[in-house]
Formats: sequence, C-alpha cells, structure tokens
Amino acid sequence: MKVQLSVSQFTVLVISFSLGSSVLILPAILTKISKNDAWITMLIGIGISVLLVYLYNQIATISPRQTLVDIHELVLGKWIGKAFTIVYMYSIFIIILGNLEVLVFFLNTHILIETPSEALFIISIGVALYGLRKGLEVIARGYEIFLPLIILMSFLFLILLLKEIKLDNIQPLLTEGVLPIIVSLYSSINFPYSEMLLFLMILPYVNNFNKGKKYFYVAVIIAGIFTVIIILMNILVLSWEVVSRNVYPTYTLGKKISIAEFFERLEVLIALVWVICIMFKIIIAIYAFLTSLSKLFECENYQPFLLPFGLIVYVYAIAHTEEVTKVQEDLVFHWPFLSTITLIIMPLIVLIVSKIRKVRS
Repeated sequence: MKVQLSVSQFTVLVISFSLGSSVLILPAILTKISKNDAWITMLIGIGISVLLVYLYNQIATISPRQTLVDIHELVLGKWIGKAFTIVYMYSIFIIILGNLEVLVFFLNTHILIETPSEALFIISIGVALYGLRKGLEVIARGYEIFLPLIILMSFLFLILLLKEIKLDNIQPLLTEGVLPIIVSLYSSINFPYSEMLLFLMILPYVNNFNKGKKYFYVAVIIAGIFTVIIILMNILVLSWEVVSRNVYPTYTLGKKISIAEFFERLEVLIALVWVICIMFKIIIAIYAFLTSLSKLFECENYQPFLLPFGLIVYVYAIAHTEEVTKVQEDLVFHWPFLSTITLIIMPLIVLIVSKIRKVRS
C-alpha cells in the first residue's frame, strides 16, 4: 500500500502519539516517585527524548526509504533481522494492550459506567481498525484538524485554572535530593519517549525525509513542553499528594474549573480530548505492528491482517484485563525494563553494527 505523508502530517502524528495516554496518567506515576519535583523530571526528560530521536534518526538514515523492519534485515541479515523484528513487535503489542486497557477502564469508571467493558473493547478496536482500513494518510489528515483544536482547548482550560494555583504546592524543591528525580526519569524516558521508535515505520513515507527528521525533534519537544505544563498545573492546583493518589489526576483537574458557579463540569471535554489522543496512539501502534507483520511475511500491505488481528487483540484484552493501578505499576516497574531492551538497546545494536559493517542503501 502506497503511503505518502507531508511533514506537517508526520509532525502532528508524533505529537498526538507522545501525548496519548501520558497526559492523563503520567502525572500520577511521576508524583508517586519524585513528588512535587515531577515536573522537573519531565523537563529533563525532554532533553533525553532529543537524544533518543537522534538515535532513531541515525537508524533511519541507514536506508531513508526503508522501514525499521527492512533495516533490521539489511544490517543484521535475514534471520537475525527477523528475530529482532519479532521482539520489536512484541513490545508494540504490549503498548497496544496497555493503552486499550487504560482507555476502557477510564470510560468504564468515569463516562460510560453501566457499559460492559467487553462492549467498550469492541468499539475501541473497531474504531482503530476502521481508521486503518481507510489508511494512515486519512488518519493524519483528520488529526491535522483535531490537534489545533485540542491544543487551543487545553490552553483555555489552563487559563481558567490560573486562579486555583497555589505556589506552596511546588515548594520546597528537591526536598529528598536528586535520587527520586533520577528514578522517575527512568520511567518517563521509557513512557512515552522510547516508544517513538515506532515512527521508523512511518518516517520513510514522509515526502521530505530530511525535513521529516528535523520535525521529529520539534514534535517531541512540543509534546514534552505540553506535558511539563500539564504536570506542573496538576501539582500547583491539586498538590502532589492528591495527584499521586489519583488514577486520572488531569481529569480531576478539570473538575476545578468553575466560572460564576454556572460554567462547570468541563472535565467531560477534557475526557473527550484525551480519548481522541489515546485513540490516535492506539491506531499508530496497530499500524506499526501490522506493517511489521506484513513485511515479516513479505505481503504487499497489512489490510488482510486487520480483522484477524482485531479478534486476537479483543480475546487477549478480555482475558488479561487488569485494574488501571496494576497497569500503572507495570509502567513503573516492568515496562521500563522491557522497553529499555527492545526500544533502546536493540536499536543501538543495529546502529553500531551498521557502522561496523558500513551498511548503506
């Protein structure tokens, strides 16, 4: 399937993926470890994310018009390359399942309380597969419309919350030293920044490859700054204690908005914004998985795999549904270990081997 994306479309896809589930649940994860310094953790994380994007761009440069899966085989040979791809696909599958579980649990506990989780899984997976059937270009064009509205609405909410800010909530800084920041930084690097490796399945289809690489940095920095602001506002308004105890603190933050005791309950709009963001993240992750699968089996496109994949994901999600607090624990303790190996160390091995063998295409 021929895909052609503009630089702006690629940029909004990276931003949407970076924000995804992190805006709603990352503040709670980081404040559990680094408390009121969580925003500093995320600020440092932006710098490390730039280094990761540099690594991924270097890998993409090995063969600019080939995906990561193609580069695996080009650099490592057919069988070792396929082995790397299978491990890489396993990580993507975990990303898909984790985000689906977070989305369904949120909808089931805050928005559609009486709706069975099975029905929500079917709807979520169905929407993702329908979008992918239309193609990545259609999805990217849709998000070009949504993203400016989402950012504008988010900043409007932040402005309305300014009167609720309590500066005492971020003081004093570094009360427990830098160790908690270093520990929580490990989590923030692996969620969501190491996941940016998925975009090496999309970058070859950007019509201006070199410009696409530059805007890869821009998109990650924009998403990082936005996340820092969200975490900082959560702490300033709610306090780190409340944020760390809350599963979805950003949603709770929306409940604080009140204009003349008339214009209230805006958390529903925050929920809508977040659901759109996480659905795009799930769609992009499924696209990366299915594109990898089609290349693994040397098929022309991923379309034949859509329905079987949807059924497998549904059955697996129902069988392994966990409480969102367990998902948060996995993001802190288990996912960083897996993603460090599959999304950082393995790409680094590919780059080093390509330098030694002087592989170029």
